[in-house]
Formats: sequence, C-alpha cells, structure tokens
Amino acid sequence: MKKTIRFLLLAVLPLSFSHATETAVWDTFNNTVTYSDSAAGIISYGDIMSLSLSKFNSDNAISAGAASGITYTLSKVILSIDGQIAGEFSYFNSQTSSRDVSSSALRSMTAFTLTANAIDAREYFAYTVPNMPITVDAGATVTRVFASEGSGGTTTITDALRLSDFTGNGTFVSSVSLQAEDTTTKQSGIFSGLTASGNASISVTYQYVPEPTSLALLGMGFAAILTRRRFKRSAR
Repeated sequence: MKKTIRFLLLAVLPLSFSHATETAVWDTFNNTVTYSDSAAGIISYGDIMSLSLSKFNSDNAISAGAASGITYTLSKVILSIDGQIAGEFSYFNSQTSSRDVSSSALRSMTAFTLTANAIDAREYFAYTVPNMPITVDAGATVTRVFASEGSGGTTTITDALRLSDFTGNGTFVSSVSLQAEDTTTKQSGIFSGLTASGNASISVTYQYVPEPTSLALLGMGFAAILTRRRFKRSAR
C-alpha cells in the first residue's frame, strides 16, 4: 500500500499554509508590470489553496505613471513558476531482528493556469529517487531526508484571444500540484511514514503597448494644437 501526500493550489486556504500578499512591480519606461504571489506549508492529502494574480488593467498602468490620455493593450504575457518539496521518510521495525528496506520515492511538481480560452499545463519536475538499501534494526526507527528543488519555468503567451483572458478587472487563478509519494515496497513488520512540506511561487509579467487608435487620436490632438498656433501667428 502506497502513501501519497500532495497538495493542489486551487481555491481554499487551509490553516496549514501561509500565503504571501501579492506584489506588483511597475516599469513604465519599458511598459511592463510583474505581479507575484507565493505560498508554503505542510503537505497533507486533499489540501487545496489558490494563487491569484491580478489581470492587466490600462487604468492601473496610468495610475502607476504611464502617459495619461492613452489606452494601453496587452502585447505579451509571461507566466513564471518555481517551487520546492522537502521532508523525510521514516521506517520503524517492529520485528525482533533487523530488516533491510529498499527505500525509494517519487516527487513531482505540475502547474496549471485555467482561463476562459485555454489551459496551460506544464510538468516542472518528476523523478523517482533510486532505490537506497536501508537496514532497520529490531525495534528501531530510521529516517531518510529528501529535498527537491524546482528548476523553474516560463510560458509566453502572445495570441490575441489568450491575451484577452488576462485583461480587465479582477484576478486569474494558477494552481500548482506538488506531490511526494513513498514508493518503497512494503514489508511485514515495517511501518513507514512520510512528512513533507512544499512551497511555490508564481509571477506574471505583462508587456503592454499604446492602443493604435489612442495614438492616432493623440496625434490628431497635437496636430490640431500646432495648426491653431500657426493660425494665431499668421493672424498677427
């Protein structure tokens, strides 16, 4: 019988997890903004929580220092994620003689971003730790510590239909599934346990540009001002 411990970041924040406050970094010179969120805690079966990030809003860009009088539109979205799983396996021998246990484990991290027009799903790491023979003396407990660092990854979106998913008011939700599973072959008289914790961080960078019609209207406004000034000078 295998023991599987996992969590899926989706909708509810359990007490076992700490959730960071979303941060926003604006770069109005390069027309970008990056929103970030993260969460960490003890992994236990069925734990569910969400990582929500703000959508792009043109009014917010103006409030952050972008030129006013212009409507901005998204040209690119970059989703980034990273994370870690760490913990330990323990083996207790209830027999009167020592026993050999071939310890192994499977760990994986998968991210999902669910929006109206598509689902982005990506596996960031998934591997099985090679079998490691462990001798457990009679009546003793042996522990094995593990840690799995995420390699991180990004997804770039430029399709107009997909970009519309990230535009407007409110937030969108990204979910991360971090799984730690004991794949050790069970033996009579050997009791195993697993404790694990995980963390995940997600960020979204929006690249925005002035809407063409806004630039055209702005250009017409400047042209009208110049024409008026020239008219006043000629009238003198």
